[in-house]
Amino acid sequence: MASLEERVCWLEATGEHLATKADVADAKAELKSDIAKSKVDTIKWIVGVGIGVATLNSSAILIALRLAG
Repeated sequence: MASLEERVCWLEATGEHLATKADVADAKAELKSDIAKSKVDTIKWIVGVGIGVATLNSSAILIALRLAG
């Protein structure tokens, strides 16, 4: 088993690579911002595709009615 002094030295050397509370808070805030942006982008795509599909369906129905009439 390692001595107490060796264990403390190992912890001090390893501690430099660990995230601090501030690092975690910054990462969390950035992640929340990215998620919010992704939600907005997804909603824009869904609305745009929905409008496109509705337009295509309406056009197809109007063409079919004129050809049948």
